[in-house]
Amino acid sequence: MSANDEKFGYNDKLSLYAEWYDHDVAFLNNFLVHYYPSDNTLDVFDLDLERLYLKRTIMDSLTYNYMYGANTIRVYGRQIKLIHYAYCETNDIVDKLAEIVTRIQNEGFRTNRMRMCILKFYEEVRGDSELAFLVEHIISGSIVALELVVLNAWRRWRDFMGLNIMTAKANEFDYKDKLSFLAEWHDYNSAYHKNFVVNYYPSDNTLDIFDRDLKRIYLKRTIMDTLCYADMYVGNTIRVYGRQIKLTDYGDCKTKSIVSKTEERTLAILKPCVIDKLGEIITNIQDHGFHINRMRMCLLNRREALDFYQKLRGDSELPFVLEHIISGPVVALELVGKDCLNNWNQLMGPCNPIEARKTHPSSLRAIYGRDSTATSGFHGSHNADEVERESNFFFPMGNNKIPTSTVQLVNTTCCIIKPHAIVEGKLGYIISEITESHFKVTAAQMFYLSNANADEFLEVYKGVVSDYHTMLCSFVDGPCVALEVAGKNSDMDVHGEFRRFAGPIDSEIARQIRPQTLRAKFGIDKYRNAIHCTDLPEDTELELEYFFKVLKD
Repeated sequence: MSANDEKFGYNDKLSLYAEWYDHDVAFLNNFLVHYYPSDNTLDVFDLDLERLYLKRTIMDSLTYNYMYGANTIRVYGRQIKLIHYAYCETNDIVDKLAEIVTRIQNEGFRTNRMRMCILKFYEEVRGDSELAFLVEHIISGSIVALELVVLNAWRRWRDFMGLNIMTAKANEFDYKDKLSFLAEWHDYNSAYHKNFVVNYYPSDNTLDIFDRDLKRIYLKRTIMDTLCYADMYVGNTIRVYGRQIKLTDYGDCKTKSIVSKTEERTLAILKPCVIDKLGEIITNIQDHGFHINRMRMCLLNRREALDFYQKLRGDSELPFVLEHIISGPVVALELVGKDCLNNWNQLMGPCNPIEARKTHPSSLRAIYGRDSTATSGFHGSHNADEVERESNFFFPMGNNKIPTSTVQLVNTTCCIIKPHAIVEGKLGYIISEITESHFKVTAAQMFYLSNANADEFLEVYKGVVSDYHTMLCSFVDGPCVALEVAGKNSDMDVHGEFRRFAGPIDSEIARQIRPQTLRAKFGIDKYRNAIHCTDLPEDTELELEYFFKVLKD
């Protein structure tokens, strides 16, 4: 018995939420795993069927050290991924310093400086009701300060820690205050469409779900470490225990009045003259606090352009605007953020780039625009009604016509920028890295893959990749962006050259042997490796067609 085991009584347990992908029926099972350190036993509860899946059983192959979030354990041949702890327990962090630092570094952070010390702290929260408890704990022993270096370090560290309920946003709400949304989830296993009411409680980052069809609770109020206040807005797709649930509308007027102020939408268009700077512009947009909810590169014909710019009918600039907008691909972005509509128009600057350079030199039109209103480089909606109409134009619902894709399918290859890279703010940087090399992006679109879609796309890897479920999850943990990549030279072997440019599949290995590759620079590990690229040359067209023709809507 280890020292850790001696700390626990027979009934003491560690509880973790977990999931297991059943390949035989293509279904994701959600579990609650209880581990009992005193005698190295384990039981498993099925959260979907609400029944015991495995009785308390001795596990010779497991130890206390295996029981932590993000690890994968093997139970009778089943690879069960531990997601996160089901409850919090006070630990002596300094005793686990090596383990914690290792996990931080595995997330891609580089430890620049570290110091252990004892100090008086938290002056900035003086007057907070929790201050006394916070100070009492912080001065009770040694603390370790780390200076971490990584792209978007502040945001990534906050995400990695989890939600801090002492943030200003959480303090605006009481325990019973909630944000209500109408939502939907398509169960691909039963081909059944479920309609939900999702209630989110900002005070403690919990969530419950009510089934509108069966008129009963679907999920009791539960802590959601993978979600935060900023994720809760209409149009977003959230992931709850493996289920991708789309928030379709506000559940009440109170939620609408609160969220619409902080999570407003607008439609932005990048015109043909700035597409070669796509990555740089996306980075600029995200650095100004905008979240990209949807993205599509497309071509407009003259009729579509005239329909889109119907408000300019009779304007002397209209012929020039039309001529430019149909001259090449455009990229439509649905942006979300606080006071988004007004802030986007301010970031664009005056319509005429020449005037913008004089009065707003840091605006997008001043930096990237040409010499006329028609070639200003950017378009933005002016009011909420325009946002609705223009968003439906580029991202139509139902059977409405979708603008023509720019996919070429000739000497090109497929690149998928994975969800973790997008959440970490790397989308623009990765596109820039691609276009500043020997390649260009000829098609692009953002997708929210379901488990069924990802499983279908990755079917060729079944039986080949040892941890297929982890690979699958790396595609469905958020939005991904599919790119068609072509060469700047027509005689280039695009598939072969881009595979070399992407680097080894495992990012840790890539950093050792090919540090200048995409996966070395932007990836974290074997599956959170920033991008997927087509492995076999004969599969390039199949993968591109799957995203840009089969999943195009």
